Amino acid sequence: MEVDFRDFADDNELWLAAVAANATHGLAYTTYDRRRILVEAEKRGISRDVISTAIRMPVEKADKKIADGSAFVKTTAGNRERVALRTALKPLAGNLLTKKQEEANKQSSMKAEYHAEALVKLLRAGLLSWCSKTVRAAVMALHKELAKQV
Repeated sequence: MEVDFRDFADDNELWLAAVAANATHGLAYTTYDRRRILVEAEKRGISRDVISTAIRMPVEKADKKIADGSAFVKTTAGNRERVALRTALKPLAGNLLTKKQEEANKQSSMKAEYHAEALVKLLRAGLLSWCSKTVRAAVMALHKELAKQV
């Protein structure tokens, strides 16, 4: 096995080398991965030019990805901190997220349309006749929430 021993000045240099190395092999970074990397680089004080080179993205595109794909959360100290948005919450770009939106951003990776269409297809295929009690309970909770909000 070949090993490439390197010394790094600090954690930021190590992190940047790992990001750059992973950008060139294996599975490509997803859009969300790129958003998270850009946000993390900003937190670390790594310039947009440097991180853009590492993830092989033009700076202008990186700027747009941050502007259109990130929002803010309140820290425990009361400050605002930028977070990368998952696709489902992308319409909230630039806003301060509520706690519920922050939690949803940690879990909801697909657009709402995807989930709604998938559930409609399952229901039309007879989901409620063959699903588990927990699925039925979740569908009922969805029904109640839709009744309140729509």
